[in-house]
This record gives sequence, structure tokens and C-alpha cells, in this order.
Amino acid sequence: MGAIRELRRRWPDLPVAILSGDASSQAIQAAIEAGACGIVSQRLPAPVCLATLRLLLAGERHFPEPEYEDRGSARYSAAETIVGSLTPREFETLMHLSQGRSNKEIAREMGIEIVTVTLHLTNLYRKLGVSSRARAIRCAVEAGLPTHDRWAAAKIQSGH
Repeated sequence: MGAIRELRRRWPDLPVAILSGDASSQAIQAAIEAGACGIVSQRLPAPVCLATLRLLLAGERHFPEPEYEDRGSARYSAAETIVGSLTPREFETLMHLSQGRSNKEIAREMGIEIVTVTLHLTNLYRKLGVSSRARAIRCAVEAGLPTHDRWAAAKIQSGH
């Protein structure tokens, strides 16, 4: 982390990222405090690592979700577990998936780059334990997550 701080001191505009297998909340917090623009997880497939690097070089920031922490003996329903593990943007991506939208359409709707949609999908699939769009949607439906219609109504009411 000291090297990152020194790089940021000497070249404040230089994007500095960390390639690491540690995605703990402590590692992420230390990287943020040191001035890193992101962490690229070694656990991701090579194309996703490359997409993450491109995102960082384009001036975006990316930090993976902290590794799933053990919840002890507490019991959670499938829906609570899924919703609790998704970021708001991952959840929004899932809702767009439920409409059958393409990555390009999702990017346009969310006002983000396609590579960012790919990152959200990668994290979403990992968290849901699935490997395809159809299985992600099925998992959400089986877990009792809100349908797109209810989600859209909530967005309209909140003014988004």
C-alpha cells in the first residue's frame, strides 16, 4: 500500500490498480485509503480481468464486493440472501435481465458502459451461483424477488 501512496503522490493522475486474490473488506478498504482506483480479482476469467483493466484505464473505479462473510447460524431465506448480497446496480441489472434486455440495452438504460454491465453480470452470476442469464432470472423468480412490473412501479414512485 505504501507503493501505491507514493505513486499517487508523484503522479496523482496515474490510475493505480491492484491485482489480488484477496477481496476481503479490509483489503478493499486499505486499497481505497491508499488511493488505488480499483482491485482486479485474480479469480476472474481472463476476459473479465481485461475488461476490468480497460474500465480502470478509462477513468472508472472498480472494487469487487467483499468476499461473502460467514453469517454464523442465522437462517436466511433465499430471497434475503440474494438481495443482501447484490449491490443496487447488480439488482438493477438483474431487473433489466428479467425484461430480456441485451447488454447494450442495459448499458444505455443504466447510463453505463457495456464493460460495466459485463462486470455487474459476472458478479451477479457468481453471487447467485449461476452461469447464464436465464438461470439468473430463474433463480431470482424462485427466490421470490419482485417482478419487473413491481420494480418499475417502485422506480416511478421514487422519481428515478
